[in-house]
Amino acid sequence: MESLDYITVPRTLDAPEFLIIGLHGRDGNKHSLEVIAHALRLPGAAWILPSAPFFSNHAEDARVWFPLDGNENEDLYRAEAQEMLFSLLEDLHDGGVAFRRMFLLGFSQGASMAIDTALRFHQPTAGLIPLSGFVNNPRDLALHHNPDASQVPVFVGHGFHDRLLPPLVGYETVEFLRGLGCPVEVHFYNTGHRITSHEIRDIRSFILRHMRSHISE
Repeated sequence: MESLDYITVPRTLDAPEFLIIGLHGRDGNKHSLEVIAHALRLPGAAWILPSAPFFSNHAEDARVWFPLDGNENEDLYRAEAQEMLFSLLEDLHDGGVAFRRMFLLGFSQGASMAIDTALRFHQPTAGLIPLSGFVNNPRDLALHHNPDASQVPVFVGHGFHDRLLPPLVGYETVEFLRGLGCPVEVHFYNTGHRITSHEIRDIRSFILRHMRSHISE
C-alpha cells in the first residue's frame, strides 16, 4: 500500500508536542488547508497535511478521498483511503507523538474521513474537528466504531447558509456523534460552505483547551 503524500507546517518537524492532521475537501490537495494551519498559530503543535490518494478529473492536481458521483466502487476507494490514514497515524506515532496528542481536523469530504478515522481507529485521539462535513454510512459506523472513541472530544463547525451541505446535515452529524457518547461542542456560523475567521478563533480555543488537558495528564 502506498503512503499518503503530505506537507508539514512548519516545514520541518522539530519534536512537536502535538500534531494536527488536516484533511482537505473534495478537489483540494495538501496545500488547501495550509492557510488555516498558519492562521491558527498553535504553540508546540505541527500540522500534517496530506493529499487525498485519488485524482479528480475536475481540475489539475485536484484530489478526492473517495468519489461522490455514484461510482460503484466508492466503498472500496473509501476503505483504501481509510487504511492509508490509519497507516499515517501509526507512522507518526512511531515518530514519537502519542495518539492522544493527535487531533484530526477535516473540511467537507475531509471531515467525513476525519470522523471515520477517529471513530474506527484502535486508539482514541486528542480531538476530532469536522468542519462543514457529514457522516458517511452512519449505520455501518455505529456498528463498527471503536467504543473508546466516545472519549474523544469533538468540535463540529457548520455554516447556516451552506448550500452544498445544508445545516440539517450538520445537525445530523452532531446527533450521530452524541448518540455514540462523544462530548460534542457545536458551532454554527453565519456563512456558507467555508471556514470563517470567527470559526478559526473558536477552533484555536478548542485545541488549546484540550492540549492543556493532555499536558496535565
